[in-house]
Amino acid sequence: MCCSSGVCGPGIEPMLLRVSADLGWLGKQGLTVERVNLGQEPMRFVETPEVRELLDRDGEDALPVVFIRGEVFAAGRYPNRMELAGALGLSL
Repeated sequence: MCCSSGVCGPGIEPMLLRVSADLGWLGKQGLTVERVNLGQEPMRFVETPEVRELLDRDGEDALPVVFIRGEVFAAGRYPNRMELAGALGLSL
């Protein structure tokens, strides 16, 4: 992956476009959103106990890991906008 969002290069995955749009929407709702790329910041994954435990147990199948308010919300998949909105008490 050439950039943190994964929305770059000649073959953009539609799922990553959706995720990028959903995260942009969260930002417009006034929330702070941070993405961390394993290829660019591997130590962040190792230094986060919950992520390290998931990776030890499930390997790469644990990725992506989504945290909401410091807790693991989803692992192994990206939640959709409806799930994110529900977890954060936002209206669509």
